[in-house]
Amino acid sequence: MNGKNASRGFTLIELLVVLAILGVVSTVGFVIFGRMNGYWGDLRTRTALEREADNILDNMRQDFGAVVSTKLIAARLVGEEAASGVSVLSFPIESQTANGQKTASIVKYSLDSGLKRALADPLSPESQLSATVLGSGVTQFRVEYSGANGAWQSTWNEPVLPKSVRVSLAVVDTDNPEQEQVARKAVFNIHVD
Repeated sequence: MNGKNASRGFTLIELLVVLAILGVVSTVGFVIFGRMNGYWGDLRTRTALEREADNILDNMRQDFGAVVSTKLIAARLVGEEAASGVSVLSFPIESQTANGQKTASIVKYSLDSGLKRALADPLSPESQLSATVLGSGVTQFRVEYSGANGAWQSTWNEPVLPKSVRVSLAVVDTDNPEQEQVARKAVFNIHVD
């Protein structure tokens, strides 16, 4: 062979090697892209669950900040625990009516197809003024109460308010409950007697 013909193009072997390298690189790229896309979806789901849990605890923080003394209203804080370990919590708060007037209400938190927050009239606590589902993905809701002795207990039915209330909750993705879960715990001090 002379030098003129050898520099004219690529051989078949060279082209096959380049195609094989491009195939490997593109396969690796697609695999990495697929994993990153999955991680991004998981991160988005986890962030949404954390936001939902934080919103629930913020709502409860506002309600505990508006607790009304049992000396001013006949209602009191009642905390019950069902056999399944799920808590039900109700206590008197100061709220506003639709026209802006301040009034006393009973707020009740319960786990029934998600965590529900219901407001009721203190004169007839069975009557429900409004109900809101705070989190449809809440699967666990546990409340504990600390009295004057500082020990935590799972129920409360005393005539006085507890010193602190500890709330634990777990939130899952309702579309894929086995995939992702976020747990939160918060302690709310009650500054009213």
